[in-house]
Amino acid sequence: MLAVLQNNCICEDALPHTYAFLLYNHAILCPQGMRYIDRIGNLHLCVSCHHALTSTPPRQPKNSIVNFQYYGHEQLPEDVHMAL
Repeated sequence: MLAVLQNNCICEDALPHTYAFLLYNHAILCPQGMRYIDRIGNLHLCVSCHHALTSTPPRQPKNSIVNFQYYGHEQLPEDVHMAL
């Protein structure tokens, strides 16, 4: 299921560092929806994301951050991060 939440077009420097990215199979996730950021745990999903990810086969949710809506905010300098 997490494989559909990967985006190989995002440069390595912009990948998330706020959670155990490797443990979550390189999935681009929102840390606010994670039970644990340092180990595998439950993810809190909206209804549309839950349906997309649990379908057969799983598909990328239309409005997920991995769908080119991830901007690497946590890697930005503090002043730029705060301005956004």
